[in-house]
Amino acid sequence: MRGIVLFLVVALPVFSKAYAGSLDEAASKMAKVVGGNPFFLKVSAINLKVNAHLTYVEDQQLFGLSEKWVGPEQSWQLAAGDCEEFVMLKEYFLLKAGIAPESMHYLIHNEHILLLVEHEDEALLLDNRTNVIKRVKADADSLAKLPSRADILARKRGLVAVAG
Repeated sequence: MRGIVLFLVVALPVFSKAYAGSLDEAASKMAKVVGGNPFFLKVSAINLKVNAHLTYVEDQQLFGLSEKWVGPEQSWQLAAGDCEEFVMLKEYFLLKAGIAPESMHYLIHNEHILLLVEHEDEALLLDNRTNVIKRVKADADSLAKLPSRADILARKRGLVAVAG
């Protein structure tokens, strides 16, 4: 545990909100820092970084629209967004850190979106509302039922009816 705390104390200031580089520069830097660390530590560092970098702002206030999804680059530059921008930016950093895309799932719960990251027999639930990562049991059948990122994007664009 002491090693994890030391890592976070040393690594996270490098990625403070004041970092003015591009998204690609930040992702490369983050990938180097978390590269040789255990899975949970990689995910934790990226979750903390994104939660610290972005300020939660509703789309109406930020863009004058009730709903708008922007990509990681724009979110990074704005340093603001709602839950979708947090999820997409975390996904971007995790991909750059070598986490397999098929291990990541978007989870919608009560009009809120979270990122679920599979690892071995568990899944890690990342939420912009907390820096605490929730560990949940991951069974293949349940994960297979989760919509893909493309499904969720299509729903947000009104191309697919949302059940329930």
